[in-house]
Amino acid sequence: MGRSIELAEIDTAGKAPSVKNAPRTSIHCLGNEYNSLHATPFVGTCIQPDLEAGLDKPDWKPGVSEWLFMTCICILVMMDSFNATVATPLIPDLAVGLEQPLESTLWINTSYFLANAASQTISSMLAEVFGHGPILLSAVVLATIGTGVCGGSLDLAGLIAGRSLQGTGGGGILAASFLIISDLIPKYHQTRFSRYIFCAQVTGTILGAVLGGLFGEYATPIWLYYSSFVFCALGMLVVPFAVDLRGCGQGKVGYVCKLRRLDWIGALLSLLGVGCLLIGISWGGTRFAWDAAATLAPICVGASLLLILVVYERFWTVYPFFRSDMFKTLSTTMLHGSGFIHGLLLSTHLQFLPMHLDFVKYLSCALTGLGLVTLIGPTLPALYLLERLRFLHQPNLTTWILRLGWILAIVSTGCLEILHSKIHTSVWIFLFLVAGLSHAFLIPSYNRCIQNQACDSEKDDDESKGLLKRKPPPILLYSILRTWGMCLAIPVSGTIVLNQLPWDPERRFLDLNTVELAALMPGGDHDGYVEGFRVLWPVWTGVAALGGISSLFVK
Repeated sequence: MGRSIELAEIDTAGKAPSVKNAPRTSIHCLGNEYNSLHATPFVGTCIQPDLEAGLDKPDWKPGVSEWLFMTCICILVMMDSFNATVATPLIPDLAVGLEQPLESTLWINTSYFLANAASQTISSMLAEVFGHGPILLSAVVLATIGTGVCGGSLDLAGLIAGRSLQGTGGGGILAASFLIISDLIPKYHQTRFSRYIFCAQVTGTILGAVLGGLFGEYATPIWLYYSSFVFCALGMLVVPFAVDLRGCGQGKVGYVCKLRRLDWIGALLSLLGVGCLLIGISWGGTRFAWDAAATLAPICVGASLLLILVVYERFWTVYPFFRSDMFKTLSTTMLHGSGFIHGLLLSTHLQFLPMHLDFVKYLSCALTGLGLVTLIGPTLPALYLLERLRFLHQPNLTTWILRLGWILAIVSTGCLEILHSKIHTSVWIFLFLVAGLSHAFLIPSYNRCIQNQACDSEKDDDESKGLLKRKPPPILLYSILRTWGMCLAIPVSGTIVLNQLPWDPERRFLDLNTVELAALMPGGDHDGYVEGFRVLWPVWTGVAALGGISSLFVK
């Protein structure tokens, strides 16, 4: 195996094309010669010369087609982030309006991230077969259908179904975006163009928080979802002009053969395993007692499926998606592991700090959305400054910025324990800003650290039976793991908070009349929620400390 990889690298080095003539993605017409040689659009050994040429010629400039595609990506990624956060300021109000317990209403966002993470995995595999263009367009269509289902839903079940479709579309958009950037943009410039994606994510999150609060305060909740049609329409308009919808040709291997080689069982095991685990966690101590069979059964099933997934990916499947060589070094393993932890912490801040403002401070939906902006806002200028200040681009400095971000995350999360109903506005705004500043350091640092390690990761691809066994780009793997973390954090944090509240001993069920509605009224009893949050933040401070320790091993 090692000798075949060396021969492949020697052959590739001897035929290194220029940047101008390098293989392109399905955005452009790839040509019959490229389609006959390469059956998948993943970045791999064939793309490495293009990346190296980009390093040799850092004065490469993107053309009209590259900027058109980046505009399309930014619009669609902004839509994904908008959909992810638009309902966040209204979760407590939706629980009351739908007459559902809070732990069930939290699945409005949990289902979105669960579908999003699973869709990123599946969409990246399907892109091997059909190309990026068809996958991107299909993702936009799914997100549009999900938006319509959410707008027309009359109960929680319909809303969760619509949110799952939205999340599936959003995951496909992220997967296709990272894949095409890895193929289209030379290595030297990939960090810069990935930064555009993260800027679009932050902008969409801010718009979702602000507009979600405003719609909840001055309009009906249905406009939370109908407002997303603006992004859907823009995406539908731009995609046909920005990408090649013909996809990639079949080459020497047919579609059916390619589909059979995809890691469908691994994708299904990850989705079912995490889904069952989340159901059991969200029911623990709320719907059912922790020692009840209804709580233990899904947790045990989910844990067993995840264990089977690890064994299957390691020893059984021929073409695994989560290949073991993705984590071949301690530095790479800790980088992706701390990225997963960052997803846990980021989701907890985004979901439960607004809930504190609603339940404890009794702020309106509009003010809750604006309070969320203080958490997200510092990320945009940080992304800009870290890109403009060239001396910060050195790999050693990047790792120290990453560690500084984790230090701020540990300190800010620990200090959130002092929040209570009487705390002054300037204090909680300052704490929100410090927490947001930690994410402002972490997001661009992870982007640059992962891109620095991408070149080494790509050298391990090899050929088998005429079909390249390629790994997804490291930045896509980071996105998938971070999204899984964001999905897991919501039911875990919700369970921690809700287990501190009073219960009806007959039903083991959250009493809406005595807890939720009282907390939403001026002068209501907030002591239960204050205690719940005081238990929550020390737990996540310990998790943040684990992320900080992991960052010490990143090189």
